[in-house]
Amino acid sequence: MPRGIVPPLRSDEEAVERWDTHSFAEYGHDIEPADGVRFVGQPRKQVPLRLAPAEVQRPKRIAASKGIGYRTMRRMGITERARQEEAQ
Repeated sequence: MPRGIVPPLRSDEEAVERWDTHSFAEYGHDIEPADGVRFVGQPRKQVPLRLAPAEVQRPKRIAASKGIGYRTMRRMGITERARQEEAQ
Protein backbone atom coordinates (compact mmCIF):
# COMPACT_ATOMS: atom_id res chain seq x y z
CA MET A 1 0.00 0.00 0.00
CA PRO A 2 1.45 3.44 -0.88
CA ARG A 3 2.68 5.52 2.03
CA GLY A 4 0.13 8.08 3.20
CA ILE A 5 -2.99 6.03 2.45
CA VAL A 6 -4.84 4.64 5.46
CA PRO A 7 -5.45 0.93 4.91
CA PRO A 8 -8.95 -0.43 5.43
CA LEU A 9 -9.49 -1.49 9.05
CA ARG A 10 -11.86 -4.43 9.36
CA SER A 11 -12.46 -4.42 13.13
CA ASP A 12 -12.20 -2.25 16.21
CA GLU A 13 -9.30 -4.39 17.39
CA GLU A 14 -7.46 -3.82 14.12
CA ALA A 15 -8.09 -0.07 14.39
CA VAL A 16 -6.79 0.02 17.97
CA GLU A 17 -3.66 -1.87 16.98
CA ARG A 18 -3.10 0.43 13.98
CA TRP A 19 -3.47 3.71 15.87
CA ASP A 20 -1.46 2.46 18.85
CA THR A 21 1.52 2.06 16.51
CA HIS A 22 0.91 4.84 13.95
CA SER A 23 0.11 8.53 13.97
CA PHE A 24 -2.46 10.55 12.06
CA ALA A 25 0.45 12.87 11.25
CA GLU A 26 1.61 10.27 8.72
CA TYR A 27 -1.54 11.05 6.73
CA GLY A 28 -1.79 14.79 7.38
CA HIS A 29 -1.15 15.74 3.77
CA ASP A 30 -4.26 13.77 2.70
CA ILE A 31 -6.59 15.27 5.32
CA GLU A 32 -8.91 18.13 4.43
CA PRO A 33 -10.94 20.19 6.90
CA ALA A 34 -14.60 19.24 7.09
CA ASP A 35 -16.82 22.31 7.08
CA GLY A 36 -20.28 22.28 8.60
CA VAL A 37 -19.90 18.94 10.34
CA ARG A 38 -21.73 18.56 13.63
CA PHE A 39 -21.61 15.57 15.92
CA VAL A 40 -25.00 15.13 17.48
CA GLY A 41 -25.38 12.84 20.44
CA GLN A 42 -28.34 12.06 22.56
CA PRO A 43 -29.22 14.91 24.89
CA ARG A 44 -28.41 14.10 28.49
CA LYS A 45 -30.22 15.16 31.59
CA GLN A 46 -28.28 15.88 34.74
CA VAL A 47 -29.58 13.87 37.70
CA PRO A 48 -28.38 14.69 41.21
CA LEU A 49 -27.24 11.61 43.07
CA ARG A 50 -26.27 11.66 46.74
CA LEU A 51 -23.71 9.01 47.61
CA ALA A 52 -21.53 8.16 50.58
CA PRO A 53 -17.83 9.00 50.05
CA ALA A 54 -16.95 5.29 49.70
CA GLU A 55 -19.59 4.93 46.99
CA VAL A 56 -17.82 7.65 45.02
CA GLN A 57 -14.23 6.50 45.63
CA ARG A 58 -14.74 2.90 44.49
CA PRO A 59 -15.93 3.77 40.96
CA LYS A 60 -13.26 6.49 40.74
CA ARG A 61 -10.53 3.89 41.36
CA ILE A 62 -12.04 1.39 38.93
CA ALA A 63 -12.59 4.05 36.26
CA ALA A 64 -9.01 5.32 36.61
CA SER A 65 -7.70 1.78 36.13
CA LYS A 66 -9.74 1.54 32.92
CA GLY A 67 -8.78 5.00 31.69
CA ILE A 68 -12.32 6.40 31.72
CA GLY A 69 -14.04 9.07 33.77
CA TYR A 70 -15.85 8.00 36.91
CA ARG A 71 -19.08 9.65 35.80
CA THR A 72 -18.90 7.60 32.61
CA MET A 73 -18.30 4.54 34.79
CA ARG A 74 -21.40 5.35 36.87
CA ARG A 75 -23.52 5.91 33.77
CA MET A 76 -22.36 2.60 32.30
CA GLY A 77 -23.19 0.81 35.56
CA ILE A 78 -26.67 2.30 35.76
CA THR A 79 -27.36 1.43 32.11
CA GLU A 80 -26.12 -2.15 32.54
CA ARG A 81 -28.14 -2.68 35.70
CA ALA A 82 -31.30 -1.35 34.00
CA ARG A 83 -30.75 -3.85 31.15
CA GLN A 84 -30.39 -6.68 33.66
CA GLU A 85 -33.61 -5.68 35.42
CA GLU A 86 -35.50 -5.45 32.13
CA ALA A 87 -34.30 -8.93 31.14
CA GLN A 88 -35.79 -10.52 34.27
